[in-house]
Amino acid sequence: MQTRLMLSVGLKELVASRDAVGQVVDGFEVRGGKLPRVEHGARAAVGSWHLPFLSSGAEAAALARRIHQALGVRRFVFHPQRDEQAARRTEEFIRRFLDEAGPGLSGFVEMMRKSRYPAPSVLAQMVLDLRHGGTGPGRIGVCLDTSHVGDLWRLPEVIEQLGPAMGHVHLSDVARRARGKLVRHQLPGEGIIQWEEVLPHLVRWYRGPITVEPHVAMDQTFPSRLERSVAMLRELLEPLFPAGNGLGAVSAQVSSSTRRDNPSGRH
Repeated sequence: MQTRLMLSVGLKELVASRDAVGQVVDGFEVRGGKLPRVEHGARAAVGSWHLPFLSSGAEAAALARRIHQALGVRRFVFHPQRDEQAARRTEEFIRRFLDEAGPGLSGFVEMMRKSRYPAPSVLAQMVLDLRHGGTGPGRIGVCLDTSHVGDLWRLPEVIEQLGPAMGHVHLSDVARRARGKLVRHQLPGEGIIQWEEVLPHLVRWYRGPITVEPHVAMDQTFPSRLERSVAMLRELLEPLFPAGNGLGAVSAQVSSSTRRDNPSGRH
């Protein structure tokens, strides 16, 4: 299977992103809760959709069906529930989504960093139990987000915890600012994550689409920075694939952040 590295953007950025960096990446992951009015060329390039925070699996399924009917998207990332009963409510959310979305659509529950969300190991077991119960592995999985790992030194360990339960991946870096402050969701290669150590763990378990997810301003410097980031990922990933089963295209998510400062260099 080829790993696809695409660019995921906000609704308002889809067409502009295609024009600015469409030659760097091979498609887009869009995030949001409304259907955009886009021209056919941009519509055809959407490979996955990052749904907003929702409280109901039925609501997520209804939105996914509308997006699928309009754009043909089949892969959807959604968030777990967050409260004292998060694990139970997240499992109910996933089951409802799968029941009502239809057999042709897939859902990937994103692991989160903050408290009161289900731990990555809990999400992984939840997904594996659903698969053992008859849900196809292509329909449900955990979405790894590298910026959602609290202790970055544990990132390889978290990947191994998720293991075969992974169904989608969001890659971003974490930069160290003044006084040791960590700023998450930076372009891979512009932070402190040691990708040459992390990616072998990822490829051991996962060969599907990857979304690079920096929450940075899409200013004049962004296309060249994205190009360097994607080139770095390709260089590190290509040797990890058997001959003839190499790296395809990369997906990157860009936020509408107004942050203009330059990320720190990689350590």
